[in-house]
Amino acid sequence: MKRIIISILYACFVFQAFGQDIHFSNFYTNVLNLNPAFTGYFKGKYRYNLTYRDRYRTVAVPYQTVSLGIDTKTSKLHGLRKTFGYGILLNYDIAGDSQFNTIQLQFPVSYIHITSNKQWNLSAGLMPALVFNSLDYTLLRFPDQFDGVQYNPNLPMNEDFEKTNSFFFNIGAGGQATYKPNKTQSYTMGLAGYNLTTPNISFFDDKSVQLYARMLIHAMGIVEVKPDVDMVPAVKMQFQGKQKEYHVGAMAIKYFDNLSIIDVSGGVWFRSRDRDAIIVGVGCNYLGYTILCNYDINISTLKKASNGHGAFELTVSSILYEQKKRKKMTSVKCPPYL
Repeated sequence: MKRIIISILYACFVFQAFGQDIHFSNFYTNVLNLNPAFTGYFKGKYRYNLTYRDRYRTVAVPYQTVSLGIDTKTSKLHGLRKTFGYGILLNYDIAGDSQFNTIQLQFPVSYIHITSNKQWNLSAGLMPALVFNSLDYTLLRFPDQFDGVQYNPNLPMNEDFEKTNSFFFNIGAGGQATYKPNKTQSYTMGLAGYNLTTPNISFFDDKSVQLYARMLIHAMGIVEVKPDVDMVPAVKMQFQGKQKEYHVGAMAIKYFDNLSIIDVSGGVWFRSRDRDAIIVGVGCNYLGYTILCNYDINISTLKKASNGHGAFELTVSSILYEQKKRKKMTSVKCPPYL
């Protein structure tokens, strides 16, 4: 009975949380979802990133998210240390019994500037987006469909739903700065804002139902601890309406002079939304593909229903270089995707 009650309460919470954004555990390589200022901000010509996230499978209907991003950049402008980045980011999310769908088609652009001493890299970005939401009311159960003894799907729901989908324009923006004091250290800090148009997301034309603006602060460092080992501490903080999220941890990367496995990595993070989850992650760069697997171990009050199970997340990313610059893959410090 306790599990049933907790599941019902959790389902109610999630329905209220439709006014919140999609989020991911991996913000190391899934950078277009972190800050549009990272668009085109990498060593190489094209960058591809695919992320799949599956959560709450042991509590309710699985919540699934897929993200696909592609970005590139122009050549340096007139020999100056300036360039523009541009790309496309598609997010698809499906949640809950009503199969609530969110489709975000986003078009990030950025301006990147490298100072003359090469110690500072600065960039700013915008990300306009087209967003489509929909749900299926026929998959839900309503009080009018209980005949006094049990649920009867043949009974009418006696609810008047005006529409089952919505479409709106949204926009995000951000900036970041990277400081490289020497070849063994690099530090990045950024600020981004999303839902700057605070769009109306009501299915009943209620103008008071808006998607709250979300502010995000992030910082990351890359520090060499051995010639072939880097530590990458990172923190992310998000604020949306009354919701707050703090995400902090570190990853270690071990490099190899190997044509197949270029590096392996592992890390642990803590995410707090009132003590939410411990996140463990492992990964590697195999034949030029960076593969990261994260698992969220639930430590919140929901663990009574989830038995500690949280979310599984898989990210695969790759960077393509111009043909004339291709060379033998060896141990590369400060990975181009960070």
